[in-house]
Amino acid sequence: MTHALDEGALEDAVVFWALFLSSQSRRPEYLKPGDVMKATIRSADGRIDLGEQMTQVL
Repeated sequence: MTHALDEGALEDAVVFWALFLSSQSRRPEYLKPGDVMKATIRSADGRIDLGEQMTQVL
């Protein structure tokens, strides 16, 4: 059975994603444990309002 990616390409992808995620985790723009997200769903004209949900990042 032949695989589309050889082992070298797969290892390169694993290293790339590990480095990417490590560098991105230090950026303050990303959510971190303890942050609270607030989402609302309503129409632009205000006639429909489905409420608000708050969720804490774990």
